[in-house]
Amino acid sequence: MPTDHLMEPAVYHAGVEAEDALHLAAENFFTPEEREPRECSLKSKEDFERVYHEWLPLRNFEWFAKEIVRRAPNQLVRLHGRCVLCDKEQDFLIQMQDGDVNWLEQVVCPDCQGNARVRFWVGRLAQEGRDGKSLVLERGPNERNWLFHLLGERVNLYWQRTAGQSNKENGKLNTEHLPYGDASLRMVASYDFLETLEDPIPALKEAARVLQPGGKLLLHTLFDANALQTVDRTVRRDGEPFSESGLWYRDPDIQERELSLVWKVFGWDVLDTIRACGFREACCRTHYSINYGYMGYLPLWIEAIR
Repeated sequence: MPTDHLMEPAVYHAGVEAEDALHLAAENFFTPEEREPRECSLKSKEDFERVYHEWLPLRNFEWFAKEIVRRAPNQLVRLHGRCVLCDKEQDFLIQMQDGDVNWLEQVVCPDCQGNARVRFWVGRLAQEGRDGKSLVLERGPNERNWLFHLLGERVNLYWQRTAGQSNKENGKLNTEHLPYGDASLRMVASYDFLETLEDPIPALKEAARVLQPGGKLLLHTLFDANALQTVDRTVRRDGEPFSESGLWYRDPDIQERELSLVWKVFGWDVLDTIRACGFREACCRTHYSINYGYMGYLPLWIEAIR
């Protein structure tokens, strides 16, 4: 469907408020099935390209919504949908920054303050972690608070600034030697953490050890869907970290900088690496939903089954 067809009925008709225009576009140009959440597994670059093109017509709505926000700078533009954390219908606030909309970060629930990234990730962890004990490495206080609220004593939460391979101080998690018995956990998950390990293989093997058969490893990490091979973003020269394009830190304000230094940007070969570390299945997954406010360039995360 050409994007200009979306623009005509809503923006240029007098008397239509911005959020009403969004509602009309969603209702009139997409079927209920198209607006509902969709999710699929991807095992190769070819899978990603196929799904990207199959779902591309849905992204016309993003262009339309961005135009609405741009043309209504003095209005709070809302997108009616459903928040998985609040478990009810909400009017998400759409914000613009530097002339664009970051769909992961700037479609925000007014009640829980969760953006699309937080709402999907925490909702998925809560769903997967209901049936047993879990270990989650999380980076943000909002995510941690929601996981405590939804999972309670079933989840063991660590702040990612207190996790690492070489960090063995009291009270900090050493991902090479997890303090859990064999096959004792139902889920292990981390967000933007695997790429901060110089060698992720020991941590992946430990995750496989502590997971029960059928247990899941969920990883959000730096992943290039166009790359077949993982790239070393940082290497060691004379024993010191080095990168030709400059060292990249996940959290530049933190003092223990080793823990947030980005060492790798993963490609599709990471799925073979994960399987070699003790997982019987590994794939990338992606999702999209207008109703739940999950939009933007296809978000990817890794799911592996023990």
